Amino acid sequence: ALGLTEGRLTLSQAEPTLSLPPLALSLSQPLKAELSAHPLSPHSLSLHSLTALTSALKGLEGLSFKGNVGAHDHPLRFTGELTWAEGAERLKVEAEELPCQRAFELLPKEALGQIENVKLSGRLAPSLSVSKRGERLKLKLKRLLRRCTFEALTLSPPSTERAERIKVRGHALRERDVSWLNEPFTFQIDPELTGGERVVVGPASGLYVPLKELPLYVGGAMYLTEEMGFWTGGAFSPQLVENALNTNLKRGRFVYGGSTVTQQLVKNLFLSRDKVLTRKLQEVLMSARLLDEVSKERLLELYLNCIEFAPAVFGVQAAARYYFQKEARALSPQEAVFLAMLKVSPKRGARWRRAGRSPSFTWWRQRSVEVFDRLVSKGLLSERQAQGQAPFVLRWDKGGAYLGAELIEP
Repeated sequence: ALGLTEGRLTLSQAEPTLSLPPLALSLSQPLKAELSAHPLSPHSLSLHSLTALTSALKGLEGLSFKGNVGAHDHPLRFTGELTWAEGAERLKVEAEELPCQRAFELLPKEALGQIENVKLSGRLAPSLSVSKRGERLKLKLKRLLRRCTFEALTLSPPSTERAERIKVRGHALRERDVSWLNEPFTFQIDPELTGGERVVVGPASGLYVPLKELPLYVGGAMYLTEEMGFWTGGAFSPQLVENALNTNLKRGRFVYGGSTVTQQLVKNLFLSRDKVLTRKLQEVLMSARLLDEVSKERLLELYLNCIEFAPAVFGVQAAARYYFQKEARALSPQEAVFLAMLKVSPKRGARWRRAGRSPSFTWWRQRSVEVFDRLVSKGLLSERQAQGQAPFVLRWDKGGAYLGAELIEP
């Protein structure tokens, strides 16, 4: 066996032993680009025990290890294994149980952005497993944020410009928590995202439609195209993270974030759109706080009424008027599914409207059938209502007036 214990490398059945310094990796250089928009302070990762896993028939099959993360006085201790056999590779890491507050304090402060004064209760014992067979990764995350409760979280004071874009009960935003999402508010979309046009969303905007006034399939289509487990899910979804890892690795670049509905709402109302990993961390932490303060019904309602559906078209009411010249309350199942499928690339919708026809390529046809199947499986449409509804194309005239839907071949 091969082992490294407290910095000592030993080879069994062989003498002499060889002493080495402790094995450690310190990220001491400023980290920017895709990791963070700002330099991060040094953070320590130390491995103090490394042992080979062998078998008489196959030789070296993996490594087991122990280590620490964080400051020397209060580190997070972990154990793990890296194995490879029969075409599969697997990394498994388990950390000791510790208070949620202590785990939070291990994060670099620069990675937290505007998040301040976090108070957490509860204990967690994080577990991570990543396996690879062929070209696909599988990810399992256990015992994380669901064991923690946010007793407090404040945000750094908003800039004057941002405070003026958010009005709560008619007054510029002053609150430094997330509780204002439960209030009548208006939120002016960043003019850089609207071509300079003034676009306002939110419960006091005049275009807001309460969830209870919409057909069930409207809200259903929106979350079933993003997060199947929305009603029972937490601040993030390990399955969506796994999907994102595989998609991005396949494409060789960052194309899909794997965010939950709550994370996407946080991104739209609180954060910049920088595609950096620290923003994903901020999304998760703020989403966890939202789930402690805001009901799932309210979160889905805000999501429907705040997201983008076309250039300068935000919210389901504006989208229904833009594409179909009707109120959101009157959307048909096909129209609702079209809007839900459009979210992945909302700017394309305006091009399709000008062209007079929604797409009919293979993915779009198959996806529309899949969404209808999901609506039926969740009881949001009956089988009779869904029968003969997909795949379909929508048509508009040259002036953008909606002409209706047509069924097409699967």
